[in-house]
Amino acid sequence: MSRKINRSVSALTTVILIMAVLVGGFSIGYRYVISQNKRFSQYDTQNIAIGSHGEDKKIVIGKDTPGAVMVYVRYGERTSDIARKLEKLNLISHPSLFVLMSKINGFDGGYQYGTHFLKEGMSYDEIMYNLTLKPSASNITFREGLTYKQMKQLLHERGVLFDEAMMDDIINSPRKYFADMPLLETLKALPGREWLLQGYLFPDTYSFDLNTDSRTIIETMLNNAELRITSDYHKRAKKMGMSMDEVINLAAIIQMESGNIQEMYKISRVFHNRLDMGMALQSCATINYVRAEQNLPRLLVISENDLNLDTPYNTYKNIGLPPGPICNPGLEAIRAALYPSNEPDDRKLLYFSATGDGHNVFSDTFDEHLKNVRKYVLPLAKEQGFDGNLDTGKNVIYSSGGTIIAPSKSKSSKPAASNEAKPASTKKN
Repeated sequence: MSRKINRSVSALTTVILIMAVLVGGFSIGYRYVISQNKRFSQYDTQNIAIGSHGEDKKIVIGKDTPGAVMVYVRYGERTSDIARKLEKLNLISHPSLFVLMSKINGFDGGYQYGTHFLKEGMSYDEIMYNLTLKPSASNITFREGLTYKQMKQLLHERGVLFDEAMMDDIINSPRKYFADMPLLETLKALPGREWLLQGYLFPDTYSFDLNTDSRTIIETMLNNAELRITSDYHKRAKKMGMSMDEVINLAAIIQMESGNIQEMYKISRVFHNRLDMGMALQSCATINYVRAEQNLPRLLVISENDLNLDTPYNTYKNIGLPPGPICNPGLEAIRAALYPSNEPDDRKLLYFSATGDGHNVFSDTFDEHLKNVRKYVLPLAKEQGFDGNLDTGKNVIYSSGGTIIAPSKSKSSKPAASNEAKPASTKKN
């Protein structure tokens, strides 16, 4: 056989071998990609859909998954930073290989900063894919009327890993962190005021990464409050001769006295009338706030001892508004504080009493108020085990025969026996 033929055979053989390698490589690569996509499709972190026979079931790795490892990717971290972090968590053994594979697979620049959960034994590409998914977050609904302490507890319960000491410092020293926020311009650190920013943490549903820092949490709530409390509200407050801080303070009491939106405006009228006449607000809600801070149960009717509680939040003993809001009110309560009912029949109202079904009855004389309390509140008190009478010796309706614990409140209503009666400060509306 001639050399020319040998060279031709060799060239053909080489071409065939190259083609075989290419086809084999393509086949292997194709199978790998198909396998990879199949493995990737098992994972999801949001909106999991499970078919009737489980065929669409996804693998969800969360904080409660057995063996789950939490990985927090910080904003701006490079792939090499993430790789070293994964190595320390025993999720990978070769950071350099992870970085190389990340480039080859096209994951570089696609990792989502935030909290992710992974498991030991996952392949490198599965780890990479999971780090590109939406981070784990906790959707938390803060209902109207929660205190700052209750909000912190809810954050803990939902797994948010914030620095509580730092959050307390932010709440009590807000201008150190938010010096230029217009909403806080009238904020006053009055003597005895607890949790300076309480009242400004706007109730709403928020989505927080599990590693959200304290400042971001508070700033998110404050920004929401600033967005909702518009310039028109500030103008209205100024027209009434009130600061926005005083409006929120009053709104917090209104919020805790009733969850009934229609009644909030009449309750606001009662309190505004009392403020204008120099009468004490005498709100059970402020007494119950003090008790809640001491981990004591809520009262249906205040006791004689409560009348003399030595605290600036005692609106039976002290004239005017308490030193700060007793909760974080919703927008409706803030509106009610700004726009008290102006109906002719409501203009002289000075009292209201719970009826036990989530509503209140209103009156403009103490005698009528006493009748309402005996009609509605006394039977409720007896259901709670009270076998005495309600006294009025100090021109206030109270229990001198023991503490009357209030029944648990439902989410839809907040019955409260507001037993007001006598003199508080001046505010014009």
